[in-house]
Amino acid sequence: HYTLTFADDLLKNKDFDEAKKRQEMGQGALVFMESLYNYVHGIFGFEPNHRINVILHELYQGTTQLATTQISYKTFYQNGEILKQVDGIEMNFPIAMFNDRSVRAHELTHAFTNIYLLPTWFAEGIAVLVQLEYAKGAGHSKVDIRELQLDFDGVNAIQNWRGHSNSISALSSWGYDYSYSLVSELKARFGEGFYSKLFRLIEADGIHQKLPGEMSTSILVYYMSQAAGQDLVPFFEELKFNVRRLTRAEILSIIKQSTQ
Repeated sequence: HYTLTFADDLLKNKDFDEAKKRQEMGQGALVFMESLYNYVHGIFGFEPNHRINVILHELYQGTTQLATTQISYKTFYQNGEILKQVDGIEMNFPIAMFNDRSVRAHELTHAFTNIYLLPTWFAEGIAVLVQLEYAKGAGHSKVDIRELQLDFDGVNAIQNWRGHSNSISALSSWGYDYSYSLVSELKARFGEGFYSKLFRLIEADGIHQKLPGEMSTSILVYYMSQAAGQDLVPFFEELKFNVRRLTRAEILSIIKQSTQ
């Protein structure tokens, strides 16, 4: 499910300057990556249609502390609508971060889920769940989801959190912990199959092909409610999310208006 490439700067490293060294390291890494792929596939019930291109660097964007997962798209016209389709998935790691199994687990989860343009809090929460519960990583822990941090509008600060791009490190650290705790709570309430059912519903409607940008939490809560078999708007309102109850027809209408 992968291609593995060593960037030019890494070829200067004495540990990877010979093909045999790269092959030995690459084979061991990909065995773990394949087992991780199967685990994530089991959680979500879907998999990308493309091989995932993994590129290893000595430094990535000038640092050893940044790994990214990027999705490229192509657009096409169908039944009067402009739609987008995944054209490729690329993961970039400095070698120091790639050697951390939990980082690989986190980024691979993004490779699966980023195609759905999920709200940041949910995308990061799912990634931390895999990072901690499969790769047995560290650095994050559960918090009480009812102990809230609110923004100036009295809304749960997690709703508009931007992940690692947030300049306030304390909020960023709390954001990962809170997102993971909320994602884990939903999984505990509605069972192991909850997330695979959720993604099947999103995939069936294909809204990720139509959305002009990140999915709103209200749209996500609509699909979560369908997967759970109950209205989850009150649950999120209790946690001070700014959400409203939507119908499928309203979601499709709003998306159509926003792209015209």
